[in-house]
Amino acid sequence: MASEMKEETPSTSGSSDDSPYISSIPPDRRKQYEKMRCYEFIFATKQCLSSFHQFHKYYIYGQFDDCAIEKQRVKDCFKWRTSKSMEAKENLFKSLEAEQTNMHTPDPVWKYREKPPEDW
Repeated sequence: MASEMKEETPSTSGSSDDSPYISSIPPDRRKQYEKMRCYEFIFATKQCLSSFHQFHKYYIYGQFDDCAIEKQRVKDCFKWRTSKSMEAKENLFKSLEAEQTNMHTPDPVWKYREKPPEDW
């Protein structure tokens, strides 16, 4: 009887329910995103709302951070985990991909030179 009962596994990366956007994410990063739990986003929101972070943003940019991205990630994560909303999953993954992309392409502060100035 036990051999007749098949255990259903939740859909994993690359399933047919995934949107074209989610399918376009490299499989290793997609697995990493799917393993993330909502408490990680809650912790990031808590850090964002901390006085240290807020004063740092005020000092650097002249305004406080409203932490809208972090708050939206928490909402999307809970919506995805509780109701299996593909829209929430896609929004969450888009947000994480945008952060990943921006993290590796900073604007250069200094102008790069091929050789030293002539009057050196």
